[in-house]
Amino acid sequence: MKRNISLFLSSFVFSYVIYIFLVNPFSPALNLVELLAGIGISALSAWTVFRIFPITLKIMSPRRLLHSIRYIPWFLYKMIKANLEIAVLVLNPKLPIKPAILKGTTSLKNKESQLLLTSSITLTPGTLTIDTEDDEVTIHYVKTDIKKPEDVEKQTLKPFENFIMRMTE
Repeated sequence: MKRNISLFLSSFVFSYVIYIFLVNPFSPALNLVELLAGIGISALSAWTVFRIFPITLKIMSPRRLLHSIRYIPWFLYKMIKANLEIAVLVLNPKLPIKPAILKGTTSLKNKESQLLLTSSITLTPGTLTIDTEDDEVTIHYVKTDIKKPEDVEKQTLKPFENFIMRMTE
């Protein structure tokens, strides 16, 4: 029971810190309404996450947190790069797209890890995760030269998996 309370409280504190940062990180003083709203929103989000996801103490490890922090700028770089590539593609009058739907096998076994992988792929412009079944991932590409499943794994899945595996498994 104590473990459940500490997990809930750590989720609440984490949510509240993010809320304060998003509301107004540069303000020296937040007003009472913002602080109370933050408490309510953080409590609700912590309760929701706590009820839906099987949270354990291993998620809270500093090593995993460090890898998560390293993942964010890397992912933002990949997302910006993909946005620019899609913008160039769309602005080209010839619209040189080469759409393809390809399958690859992920090495991630944990369902939460696979969810993070497929969400990351989908959030990167030009790719969309269509389906996952066991450890097989089906991806739609707007433009690709990839032909074989091994290349899907090497070029698309592995870069994300290297970060996600350290964060979640």
